[in-house]
Amino acid sequence: RTVTVAFGATFTLGKNATLCNANSKAAGGALHVTGTAYIYGAISNNKSTSTGAGLCTATGATVTANGATFSGNDSRINATVSNGGAIYVAANSTFTDTNSTYTDNKGKNGGAIFLGGAGANVTLNGTDATKALFSNNTATGDANSRGGAIFNNGGNLSVTGYTFEGNTSASSTYPNGAIQHVN
Repeated sequence: RTVTVAFGATFTLGKNATLCNANSKAAGGALHVTGTAYIYGAISNNKSTSTGAGLCTATGATVTANGATFSGNDSRINATVSNGGAIYVAANSTFTDTNSTYTDNKGKNGGAIFLGGAGANVTLNGTDATKALFSNNTATGDANSRGGAIFNNGGNLSVTGYTFEGNTSASSTYPNGAIQHVN
């Protein structure tokens, strides 16, 4: 793992900064947050044998992204726990985003984002159509992989103003390329 943000700590990834090329066996291949994080830069080309190759929140964490880029993250190394190619939002944690771009991320469920249960709160607010985009994210790993862009496993999800294009799912039963929602 590249960066761990402890409970009570605050981390900011600046506009011109990038967390990239991490290859981790832990959740949150590049960034694991139990405190507070602000993401303005890029999280790209990270791999993890666990959840959230780019970013993983722990219970109680708060992450805010604005104009960030999440690209090429892959959590499919271990197909049993590889949800959220770019981001895994744990139960009772919060991820809020405005105008970020999610491209070419891969996970078993939720190619870009996976909401991991009750109290996982994700708000996506797109106000700039040139930036607010989910493109070519893939849920793949087995025939039951779902939610090419986002998989919501009983959390709270609000999406406004984002474009979804070219996202795919390997599931023939649940072939939802954009969003799969499960209560």
